[in-house]
Amino acid sequence: MTSYRVQGLLAIGSSALALAACGTPDLNTDLRPDGDPEVLTVMVQTDQLSAFGGVPEERATFCKTGDDKVPTVVGLPDFSIAQVCPDDHSMGVDEVADADPLAWLARVEFDELLDPSIETLVNMDGGPCGPTDDGCVGHISAANPFTLTCAGAPVAYDGYYVPNGNNVSWPVGPNLTLIPSDYTVIPTGSECSLMINDNVVDKDGNSVPADQRGPYKFKVQVLQIAGCPDPGTDASGCTITPGDGETAVATDATIDITFNAAIDAASAGASAITLHDDTANTDIAFTASAAGPDLTLTPDAALPAGDSFTLTIHSADQFCDLAGGCMTPGADIVIGFST
Repeated sequence: MTSYRVQGLLAIGSSALALAACGTPDLNTDLRPDGDPEVLTVMVQTDQLSAFGGVPEERATFCKTGDDKVPTVVGLPDFSIAQVCPDDHSMGVDEVADADPLAWLARVEFDELLDPSIETLVNMDGGPCGPTDDGCVGHISAANPFTLTCAGAPVAYDGYYVPNGNNVSWPVGPNLTLIPSDYTVIPTGSECSLMINDNVVDKDGNSVPADQRGPYKFKVQVLQIAGCPDPGTDASGCTITPGDGETAVATDATIDITFNAAIDAASAGASAITLHDDTANTDIAFTASAAGPDLTLTPDAALPAGDSFTLTIHSADQFCDLAGGCMTPGADIVIGFST
């Protein structure tokens, strides 16, 4: 049988390759097949990159204490290492507070293999996965193994089951990986809560212990301009074009700002952003439009040639994402450029 499970880059790590076989394999790992399936760690993808910059950083928002099966240091696909849980198994971890607003996922690692029926495998045509299919995709939405809420509202999700791995592999496993179906309905800065439902069982039919079903909590990163320091008095690194100090900007140029979440263009009115012609001492009118995280300011008329301009993003006004999460007021972000 040549079928394989297609689960995305992060599911195919340096130590674990998720393979679909005719039956879920009992891999040679240090798992605990006896007893109830224990939750070892819950990991969340953040908006940071790993040490070598190749892999989005996942951090534990929960680590089971007093259990030597809990993962500690693991190697990542970019050959850097990550400290998942403390070496001291008596210590827990702080709640993740910077889940990536555009790309977070959550992994729940167990100490033994689960009943594989928690996942539905379909082929590339959307039909049942069979022994002659070259590739199959895993889905967990139909089984509904989790209850996910963010900002108190239910969130739809899908994901997959990774049957291989252990506490030293990447990704750690076995795990159920949850991926929101639509990030734009989750407000930035909101707290999310993950509960394990009672249909998550091991291969012997044992359920996850009631006291290990959650809630497991974490927060989505607050809305901010991508790359900006916090607070943002220094515009270096901010994804704004033209950049601070740029000269010879075209008179018909637009101003492009990238946020870390899908932005609501209606919140980017003239009171929130001002474009000032310093040479003529007058404000420049513009129209704001957005496509996902990218906000574009288009001046209503060509900018005068040879003039100097100041773009100010005011801290007193709040930009908001499509789900209603708004920037936390801080210092103004100011950049200057000239045509």
